[in-house]
Amino acid sequence: MLVLLGAVVLRLPGEGADDVAVPIEGDEAVKAAATTVVVGVREGPLPLGAERPGEYQTPGQEWIWAEFANQPAERRFSMLVGKPGPKYWDLFAAALEEKARALELDADGLRRCLQALNRGRNRETAWWPAHSFESSFITPETTPEEVARMEAKQRREDEAYAERLRYREAHIEEFYVDEDALLIVPVGAYAVQSDRGPGWVIVCKWEYATSNPSGEADKPPATLGHIMIWAMLAETGEVLAYISCD
Repeated sequence: MLVLLGAVVLRLPGEGADDVAVPIEGDEAVKAAATTVVVGVREGPLPLGAERPGEYQTPGQEWIWAEFANQPAERRFSMLVGKPGPKYWDLFAAALEEKARALELDADGLRRCLQALNRGRNRETAWWPAHSFESSFITPETTPEEVARMEAKQRREDEAYAERLRYREAHIEEFYVDEDALLIVPVGAYAVQSDRGPGWVIVCKWEYATSNPSGEADKPPATLGHIMIWAMLAETGEVLAYISCD
C-alpha cells in the first residue's frame, strides 16, 4: 500500500487526468512545480538481496521500479525544462524536506540522503571508461592468423579495461558527471522500511544537457523525461538499490 502525502496535481486546462505532463519552463513555473512534489510512506519492506541467476536486476531494483516508475506522481514532471547548475535541485530538495518535516516524517534522514546524492553527481551516475570489442569485426572471410591477432588484441584491451575499472573505483570522483551536463531534480520521496533499517526512496527526473546543448531555437529544450530512483538508508545515506531508464 502506497500512501501519498502532500500531493498537489498539475493539470492542463479542462483536463482531469493527473498523469498529463504540463510544460514547465522558467523560474516562476518551476518554483510552482516544486510545491507539488510528493512525499509518501510505503508500507511493506524494501526487498534486499543480490542478483538471481538469469536476472539482471536485484530484487530491490525490481521493486523500486515497479512501485515508483511510470507513475502519475513523477510523470507530470516530464515536461519540466532543465537548467544547468544546482539551483533547481536545491529548490526541489528543500520542498521535499519541508513536506517531510510538516508530516512528521524523518526529514533529517531525508536530508542526509539528498545530500549523499550530491545533486545527482555520484557513483551511480558517474561515467564509465570506454571498452572496445575487436572480436566484433571478425567475419567468415577473416583468416585464422588474423583471428588470432584480433583475439590477442582483444585480450590486451580487456586487461587495459580492467585496469581502467580499478582506477575508476579508486578515483570515482574524477568520473562524476559535470554539474552543467546532467539536468536533474528530485520530485518524490517515500519513507520505507528494510532489513537494514528505515530508509527513503528518492525519485528524480533527469536529462543530459547535450540533448540541446546550445538551446538552439529549432530544437526542443531539454525536458526531464527520464527517471532515476534511489533507495537509501536514512541513517547514513548508503544506497541500497538504484535504477534508471536509458
